[in-house]
Amino acid sequence: PSTPAALSPVIGRFYQCRDDRWVNINAGYERAIRPMLQALEHPEWFDPITAPRIRDDADERRVWEEKFSAVWRDRTALEWERIMEQAGVPCTMCRTIEEWMDTAHAQESGAVVQLNDPAFGPMRQVGIQVRLSETTGEISGPAPNLGQHTEAVMADLPSS
Repeated sequence: PSTPAALSPVIGRFYQCRDDRWVNINAGYERAIRPMLQALEHPEWFDPITAPRIRDDADERRVWEEKFSAVWRDRTALEWERIMEQAGVPCTMCRTIEEWMDTAHAQESGAVVQLNDPAFGPMRQVGIQVRLSETTGEISGPAPNLGQHTEAVMADLPSS
């Protein structure tokens, strides 16, 4: 029997693509490894990359790391992201903050919000990232000015 795929050291890392951009692939289990290898057009790699010896044999691991690095260079990062998305494999192109803020997912999920700042006008900023059932959180306005709430906070502190 082979080692659980989650222990394969050649999967679940960053790969540089043809456009010199990077993707982060998180395919640590068989349910993601098989479709990933199918999308990479190398389904025959499953047994060798999940075999127990790959964890202990640095030379063997290096050979597979080089093979994986080479195949990811066949396409651009965005192409790989789309291919892996269609295959159901967790993979994302590494983006700058500005690029991420422009994605439909970031905007539609509320991870990015637009506020009207009195000093700077309309601004985008990071929204609520985690939503809990009983404490949903909200962004009620722009960041306060320096010292804006100092008196109120100080008034709530016990006097010495």
